Amino acid sequence: MGAGHKRWSTAYDNDFAARMDWSITGKCSDANHHPVAVVNGDTSRRVLRVTAAPGSTLDLNATGSSDPDEDELIYAWSFYQDPSSYNGEVKIKDPSAAAAKLMIPANAGGKNLHIILELHDDGKPNLYAYRRVIINVK
Repeated sequence: MGAGHKRWSTAYDNDFAARMDWSITGKCSDANHHPVAVVNGDTSRRVLRVTAAPGSTLDLNATGSSDPDEDELIYAWSFYQDPSSYNGEVKIKDPSAAAAKLMIPANAGGKNLHIILELHDDGKPNLYAYRRVIINVK
């Protein structure tokens, strides 16, 4: 497995462990289930595509995300540089909060930024949900 897969390894290892739990329990409530990630009111699982101006600030909001087991949710917003066409530094204010602010770099015009919301619960094992936001900077 390549180094790029390490970013996701805890999530898929825990997913496998949860599926094993599901196979041995007789009650749905005896196993952990994946949280549901909502971004800027969008409840689908689609990649969100938005446009922003260079030097602007973009609100990222995961309010409305939930966990079917009512576990505590942990939020992590990050710049996903690998698929982005912009290769400089991208700042996110409050990256571990449900509501964060993305500072669009002033020199990012004509580029795209990929932002990932990683959401996981505090159940056993921790289960993850992801959403991607692609910002076209114009």
